[in-house]
Amino acid sequence: MRYTQSYGVCHTHSGALPPNKNLWRTYNISIRNPGDTFQPYRISYVSNRHQNDAENPDYAEANLPQFFVSLVNDLNQIPQQDMLDRVRDTTLIPAPLREALPQATLLQMDEQAPDTGYRHLLGDIPADHTNKAWTVFKHNVLDADCCLAQENIEKYNQMTAAAIAEGERLTCPLLFGGGWSNGAGLHEQCLEQAEKIAAWVLPKQTS
Repeated sequence: MRYTQSYGVCHTHSGALPPNKNLWRTYNISIRNPGDTFQPYRISYVSNRHQNDAENPDYAEANLPQFFVSLVNDLNQIPQQDMLDRVRDTTLIPAPLREALPQATLLQMDEQAPDTGYRHLLGDIPADHTNKAWTVFKHNVLDADCCLAQENIEKYNQMTAAAIAEGERLTCPLLFGGGWSNGAGLHEQCLEQAEKIAAWVLPKQTS
């Protein structure tokens, strides 16, 4: 498996998506030219679709303003003026939302925990980007080699789980899981993988 570095940016720049809004989906991936295979793919989430649950009484029917999260290989692909600001003061967040946030997030906003991701490896960050809502992280490249490796991981997991279920004492009873080891690493793929491994290891409890 190969790994690459990308930026995750929270923004309101609709130019990251097709001009025709009827083409927008929750996940939007730009189609590249055949010669661009060595460039990381770019995906943009329409957060209003991703987070807005129609069953929720607070559902925003107008879906405005539009918020996006884009995975890009260059911060300059998103105009700085369209990037959201990072919120550090928890008192600025409405109480119901603040109470729903994970404790780790609240600690980080109060600067009681280090930044996540790899921002600290970037050196000097331009002043106009310091307080913007973006991060940098490493992730696997989903290509043919990665897909083959994931197939081998699943076979290994299945054999190892079967041995565990039979009560064998393995030297290294290790199973692999997580976004990098199954498909594109979407939440539902991680859940599917976890359920599959649980069924292999605990067949009686999950049958």
